Amino acid sequence: MIATLVATPIRGQWLGIGIGGPVARLHARRKKLLAAVLAVAQDC
Repeated sequence: MIATLVATPIRGQWLGIGIGGPVARLHARRKKLLAAVLAVAQDC
């Protein structure tokens, strides 16, 4: 799983977002997936 917290609490609660899947696929695409998750988290 690749996950992070959203930068801003929503209604006073911290929200986490992430991507799950087979470890081999996550590992092969780690840089691209991590960049996507962090970009979405910063936009919130």
